[in-house]
Amino acid sequence: MLFYTKCALLLLSVMTMGGCSQKFSDINATLNEALFGLPDVPISKQSVQSIPYASIKVNLNDGPSIVMVLAFADTDPDSGQVMLKWMSEDGAMLVTQNGRIIKTLNLYGANLLHIELPSTIYEGKSHELSYDAFYDWQPGYSYSQKASVTSKALEKATITSYIWNKETTLIEETVEFIDLGIKHQNQYYYDANNTVVKSNQWLVPNKLNIKYELLKPYHE
Repeated sequence: MLFYTKCALLLLSVMTMGGCSQKFSDINATLNEALFGLPDVPISKQSVQSIPYASIKVNLNDGPSIVMVLAFADTDPDSGQVMLKWMSEDGAMLVTQNGRIIKTLNLYGANLLHIELPSTIYEGKSHELSYDAFYDWQPGYSYSQKASVTSKALEKATITSYIWNKETTLIEETVEFIDLGIKHQNQYYYDANNTVVKSNQWLVPNKLNIKYELLKPYHE
């Protein structure tokens, strides 16, 4: 039961897929030395800096903080965006496009199977948008669940991570599943390069919320 029964180190074996791959032959030793084994032990700046790979910090449904590292990257043929795939040793996965989680696999409780988004959200011309999105998730075998989404820029905010400090713009989304009578709000913090460095995302209504923070960025 990922993140709760294990909720410790997420260790990767050697993985290869698509256009980018990383070899992690020594990742067990590296992460065991660098990070923590229990959720009540805080993550330190030194431990994060010692990880030689692109990494993120996530919280599932307000659970303990988990550090994950990048397994590989592909290009989405539909949007042309780079898809970053963060994985655990037991096959759990988060897939992100510029900080937006578009798919999860093998998370405990619920998983986002797919989300259909308009290409305009990646164009970077404006964060003031209104559009429809379509979600597929489990459990319940829910497919093509329509959500009405509106986003707006709220304020500038200074975000401090374990190893960086950035000036960001906070974008808030209101996501309303009209047929379900459920409404959620998502927050995305964009830096000067239009990269999401921190977010709070509802992926399955009332069942799956993930807080995401970029630690070490991916570089092509």
